[in-house]
Amino acid sequence: MDRSDVAKWVGQPIDRAPTPCLTIDRALLELNLDRMMEELRPFKKGLRAHAKTHKCSRLAHLQMEKGAVGICAAKLSEAEQLHRGGINDILVTGPLATADAYGRVGRLLGRAADLIITFDSYDMAGLASKILTAEGLTVKCLLDIDIGQGRTGVPLSEAVGLSEALAALPGIDLIGIQAYAGHAQHIVSLRERESEVRRGVGQATEVFHGIRSLGIPLQVFSVGGTGSYLWDREFEDVTDIQAGSYTVMDADYASLEYEGGASPYRYAMTVHSTVVSARSRERVTLDAGLKALYRDTGVPRVVSPDGDLHYDWFGDEYGKISYGPDHSGGELVAGDRVVLAASHCDPTVNLHDFFVVVEDGIVTDIWPIDLRGCSQ
Repeated sequence: MDRSDVAKWVGQPIDRAPTPCLTIDRALLELNLDRMMEELRPFKKGLRAHAKTHKCSRLAHLQMEKGAVGICAAKLSEAEQLHRGGINDILVTGPLATADAYGRVGRLLGRAADLIITFDSYDMAGLASKILTAEGLTVKCLLDIDIGQGRTGVPLSEAVGLSEALAALPGIDLIGIQAYAGHAQHIVSLRERESEVRRGVGQATEVFHGIRSLGIPLQVFSVGGTGSYLWDREFEDVTDIQAGSYTVMDADYASLEYEGGASPYRYAMTVHSTVVSARSRERVTLDAGLKALYRDTGVPRVVSPDGDLHYDWFGDEYGKISYGPDHSGGELVAGDRVVLAASHCDPTVNLHDFFVVVEDGIVTDIWPIDLRGCSQ
């Protein structure tokens, strides 16, 4: 399907768009974006919004317009595409480990990108220093601290010593630390999640003060995500929050416990699908399977129609809807629309070329998912 075909959807009811298609409800998106800014403003914390969720420069611009202090990218190729899309304030949250990567960092800096990268290794910082100083360049960086996930980050016990070594390298401007409690983001229990976040960020705070005691003028203490911002924002030294999934939300985050009950963030992103076969009394078959919805952290939720309806995968191209014991909304027939919330938003987005933007049931715009496939 080429762009001219997609452009024809604009101005039409969403129910006329071919399925499966990835949609953004503009009103719910705006609600989510505004809500996060309102949650952080009283605590004087910045939002360094993570683009790995939506992988869309248009949406990143909207986050900046709402007041985000910058945009995060998980991979360097995401940062490169964000810069091509007009975003300059970018933090690459994942570590880089090759001479080629640091050459690309240099080219971004040469194009006047306001770029920050992360280190958890002296060897990699030394390699970056050698490559960048040869070009007369300096890069701002954060020291990545491991506070429990064990994926990336220097151990707490080594962080202060490594910071002193990094600060002495030419071409390396150590401006802060990053401490992401990724292992805590999806803990269902509210109190258990809070306890783990407070433990980890508390330990990172001790590191932050330890580094400052060396006379290194740290300016950034970047932490957190959608599952932890409630407590991240309460730490005085924290400067910004790296939330991402709040933007569009998914069934996994919606299943967590929240103060007051349900999540304050709505399903702004959904996958519209169509019933293609209804020959069974127990289930119907949809046109949205593994190629439209990423299989991770549970199953997608049926947003509409109402009723006791349950999705499961039915192959690469298909999904199925089964009727629960409390369903009273009538049987689905071929041609019916079923709207689904993804179980995990980030990798589901990466399966699609564009968002279909909807307002009051009408398609108003098409936003390219221009960071799709940027995994290098």
